[in-house]
Amino acid sequence: MPFRDDDRAQAIQIGAVLLFAVLVIAFSLFQAFVVPNQNQQVEANHLQTVAGDMQDLRNGIISIPRTGEGRSVGIALGTSYPARLVALNPPPPGGRLHTVGTNDDTINVTVANARATDEETDDFWTGTNQTRYSGAIAYTPDYSEFIDPPTIGYDTTALFRQFDDASLWSSGQTLVDGREITLVAIEGSYDRRSSQSISLDLEALSASQTDVAVTNETGENVTIEFASMRNASDWRSLLRDSGQFTDQSGYVVSVDGTSLPEESFDLVSIAFEQSETYTLRMAKVGVGTNTESESARYITDVAGDGASIEEGSGRSLIVETRDQFNNPVSGVELSASVDAGPENGSLVNSTVVTGADGRAEFEYLADDITGQASRTVRINVSLDGQPTSAFDPQGSENVSMSVTVQNTDGSGLNTGGGNGAGAYAVDWLDPSGQAAIDCPNGPDEVCTFDAGQDLTATLAMETTPVAQDAAVEYALNDTSIVELSRATGSTNNTGNNATDVTALKDGFVNVYATSGSDGDTILLEVINTITDLVYNDDAIAVNGPDGDGTTGGVELTMTNAYGQDVIINEIKVNETSGGNIAALSDDVGSPNDEPQRTELYVEADQNSGWVDINGGVTLPYQFDLDTDGFNNDGNPRLSRGTDARIYLYEFENNGGNAVDMSGEAFTLTVYYETADGTAHTKQVRVNVP
Repeated sequence: MPFRDDDRAQAIQIGAVLLFAVLVIAFSLFQAFVVPNQNQQVEANHLQTVAGDMQDLRNGIISIPRTGEGRSVGIALGTSYPARLVALNPPPPGGRLHTVGTNDDTINVTVANARATDEETDDFWTGTNQTRYSGAIAYTPDYSEFIDPPTIGYDTTALFRQFDDASLWSSGQTLVDGREITLVAIEGSYDRRSSQSISLDLEALSASQTDVAVTNETGENVTIEFASMRNASDWRSLLRDSGQFTDQSGYVVSVDGTSLPEESFDLVSIAFEQSETYTLRMAKVGVGTNTESESARYITDVAGDGASIEEGSGRSLIVETRDQFNNPVSGVELSASVDAGPENGSLVNSTVVTGADGRAEFEYLADDITGQASRTVRINVSLDGQPTSAFDPQGSENVSMSVTVQNTDGSGLNTGGGNGAGAYAVDWLDPSGQAAIDCPNGPDEVCTFDAGQDLTATLAMETTPVAQDAAVEYALNDTSIVELSRATGSTNNTGNNATDVTALKDGFVNVYATSGSDGDTILLEVINTITDLVYNDDAIAVNGPDGDGTTGGVELTMTNAYGQDVIINEIKVNETSGGNIAALSDDVGSPNDEPQRTELYVEADQNSGWVDINGGVTLPYQFDLDTDGFNNDGNPRLSRGTDARIYLYEFENNGGNAVDMSGEAFTLTVYYETADGTAHTKQVRVNVP
């Protein structure tokens, strides 16, 4: 019997097909729109991460001239997309980190018209142009979804972001800070593409804390000319933002530029004001391969030159070898000799290898002299083997030092039968035993004054035989190294008197004591001084008196580690973390001259200062402590070794509500001067716990 047709299952089949089509369309939409959007956010987050890593790289490079030590910096070149069960991801996002221009001789920095003020160092820094090769470092992201991300570059102490049609600074600069010039050259080859994190080693090829004081040649300007991935207009803006121009109490006269054949670079020239003394610090940092250490290029005297000693006694003569970046070089063999002549004395050691500090110490022994009251003897030191009669004391690889030998017994002189001695002798007592002073060979040799232990030490003299109520005078050959508590005194009933010395900066200094017809000299080597306005990394978030219960205020301290007073002129607040910090306002009424009741208050031991502004300020903002606001009290002044406490009240969002500053961060730039009139800038990153 035949069966009839039955099409009842077709509806189920059609429904299944339609459901499958819906799933396919939904998956396609997810793959086409949701996945790219999510991945774009991953890439944007990574860009912020690597920007922070590049900031760490920049900070690592500019720290090397201060610390003299290399370091490693971790950089996340790439990241990964979230794992997906069915949707597909493109290859992991990565990037390229590479040196730029380090293999091109046209990419360099030149110091022009700079002559050293020291009479030995000026054999090398003569005012002629000095060129050092350098370069830049760049990170270029390789993203799938983030359209046209910027290249992040390090260039001449500053960080920037390069877009297709614009370029923006991402940090400040440390190239110029008032009269301080810091040059950091980059050497080496590095090129790495990856989606992983890498560790980049920064090698201190030439670094120390050595500074050289330079001034301009007559009629010329000290000029720094360097190849940069930013043009002169960009550098002009950056230097003006940090107050470096002469119309801002700085010393930069002009910033000019020209294009270079290498299209990524411009040649930027910064000219400085004439008739000023500038502090030049230089370093060379190695990155990747093709790096090499520096060799010795010149010698300078450190201690002993111009000393006056008794016949038959000895004196240490110390010299230092330096490379073309002014940094000490160890392991260099130096030779020395005494000028030929009768009664000129001799050297205990005529050949010495420099130590880790680049220094070599020669010991000169004086002969007994007759027939003259004193004799000046010249000791010659050279990098080029034993000095000969053709020795050129003006050559940068040579040093000539003089010692005056006194005829203390008057032999051969027409003294009328006496022995030539005064009524009493003057001698320094051994100051060892104090926390900061150590004279391992007694006061007649070099004594170490460790300012890291104590900034002040006491030097006492004696008279033999005892001379009571005798007038005493004290003096220094270099007042920039230490200062005396007194220049005159009077001996007590035991024939003694004393003066305190306070360390100002590292170096060697002769301290003289004279009384009657006699005198004595003690040579101090001052070490471990700090000349800085030091942030103590102690920021705290505080709830101010506005009654809202939010810890929107920040307080922190900075220590005056100079050997003189510090006067704070301006303070800038910028580069706040996140996007929700927009303003600073105390939001309280009078009184307007107390901490926590003004936008800015600086508490110092000699004079405090504050700025109170109606309605607060929009950030970033630079406070001028003696002109801004309707209420202020001039520039804070703090004594050496004391703290300034800085109050900032309170940080607010765009809605005018206080922001809890716990876990937030911002950049604080302090513009100040020391009592000697030198202008400085201190920039710190304040991370509030």
